[in-house]
Amino acid sequence: MGHKNESLIKAEREAYEAKAKLKEELKYQRGSFGNKQHLGLFVAGAIAGAVMKSAPVRGLLVKSVAAGMKLEKEALQQFHTIKEEASDIVFDAQK
Repeated sequence: MGHKNESLIKAEREAYEAKAKLKEELKYQRGSFGNKQHLGLFVAGAIAGAVMKSAPVRGLLVKSVAAGMKLEKEALQQFHTIKEEASDIVFDAQK
Protein backbone atom coordinates (compact mmCIF):
# COMPACT_ATOMS: atom_id res chain seq x y z
CA MET A 1 0.00 0.00 0.00
CA GLY A 2 2.91 2.33 0.68
CA HIS A 3 4.13 1.75 -2.88
CA LYS A 4 0.80 2.99 -4.29
CA ASN A 5 0.97 6.12 -2.19
CA GLU A 6 4.51 6.84 -3.41
CA SER A 7 3.40 6.38 -7.03
CA LEU A 8 0.41 8.63 -6.46
CA ILE A 9 2.53 11.30 -4.78
CA LYS A 10 5.07 11.12 -7.63
CA ALA A 11 2.31 11.42 -10.25
CA GLU A 12 0.75 14.37 -8.42
CA ARG A 13 4.15 16.09 -8.17
CA GLU A 14 4.81 15.57 -11.90
CA ALA A 15 1.34 16.89 -12.76
CA TYR A 16 1.90 19.92 -10.55
CA GLU A 17 5.31 20.61 -12.18
CA ALA A 18 3.83 20.22 -15.66
CA LYS A 19 1.00 22.58 -14.76
CA ALA A 20 3.45 25.15 -13.39
CA LYS A 21 5.60 24.87 -16.51
CA LEU A 22 2.56 25.31 -18.77
CA LYS A 23 1.39 28.27 -16.71
CA GLU A 24 4.83 29.91 -17.03
CA GLU A 25 4.87 29.29 -20.79
CA LEU A 26 1.43 30.84 -21.23
CA LYS A 27 2.53 33.81 -19.14
CA TYR A 28 5.56 34.25 -21.40
CA GLN A 29 3.46 34.00 -24.57
CA ARG A 30 0.94 36.54 -23.32
CA GLY A 31 3.80 38.86 -22.44
CA SER A 32 5.33 38.59 -25.89
CA PHE A 33 2.02 39.23 -27.66
CA GLY A 34 1.34 42.16 -25.41
CA ASN A 35 4.74 43.64 -26.15
CA LYS A 36 4.53 47.04 -27.87
CA GLN A 37 7.38 46.14 -30.20
CA HIS A 38 5.45 43.16 -31.57
CA LEU A 39 2.36 45.29 -32.00
CA GLY A 40 4.43 47.89 -33.85
CA LEU A 41 5.83 45.24 -36.18
CA PHE A 42 2.34 43.93 -36.87
CA VAL A 43 1.05 47.42 -37.68
CA ALA A 44 4.08 48.14 -39.88
CA GLY A 45 3.49 44.87 -41.76
CA ALA A 46 -0.17 45.70 -42.28
CA ILE A 47 0.69 49.16 -43.61
CA ALA A 48 3.42 47.74 -45.87
CA GLY A 49 0.93 45.23 -47.27
CA ALA A 50 -1.53 48.00 -48.04
CA VAL A 51 1.16 50.17 -49.65
CA MET A 52 2.40 47.29 -51.83
CA LYS A 53 -1.08 46.84 -53.26
CA SER A 54 -1.15 50.38 -54.65
CA ALA A 55 -0.62 50.58 -58.43
CA PRO A 56 2.46 52.87 -58.51
CA VAL A 57 4.32 50.87 -55.88
CA ARG A 58 3.35 47.59 -57.48
CA GLY A 59 4.62 48.83 -60.86
CA LEU A 60 7.91 49.87 -59.26
CA LEU A 61 8.25 46.46 -57.59
CA VAL A 62 7.58 44.65 -60.87
CA LYS A 63 10.20 46.76 -62.66
CA SER A 64 12.70 46.11 -59.86
CA VAL A 65 12.16 42.36 -60.00
CA ALA A 66 12.45 42.39 -63.80
CA ALA A 67 15.71 44.35 -63.60
CA GLY A 68 17.05 41.90 -61.03
CA MET A 69 16.17 38.95 -63.24
CA LYS A 70 17.88 40.62 -66.20
CA LEU A 71 21.04 41.20 -64.13
CA GLU A 72 21.00 37.59 -63.01
CA LYS A 73 20.72 36.38 -66.61
CA GLU A 74 23.61 38.62 -67.72
CA ALA A 75 25.76 37.50 -64.79
CA LEU A 76 25.16 33.84 -65.63
CA GLN A 77 26.07 34.47 -69.27
CA GLN A 78 29.31 36.17 -68.21
CA PHE A 79 30.07 33.34 -65.80
CA HIS A 80 29.65 30.72 -68.54
CA THR A 81 31.80 32.77 -70.92
CA ILE A 82 34.58 33.06 -68.33
CA LYS A 83 34.27 29.35 -67.53
CA GLU A 84 34.58 28.40 -71.22
CA GLU A 85 37.60 30.68 -71.68
CA ALA A 86 39.24 29.21 -68.58
CA SER A 87 38.64 25.70 -69.91
CA ASP A 88 40.24 26.69 -73.23
CA ILE A 89 43.26 28.14 -71.43
CA VAL A 90 43.66 24.98 -69.36
CA PHE A 91 43.32 22.80 -72.46
CA ASP A 92 45.95 24.86 -74.33
CA ALA A 93 48.29 24.73 -71.33
CA GLN A 94 48.07 20.94 -71.20
CA LYS A 95 49.32 20.58 -74.81
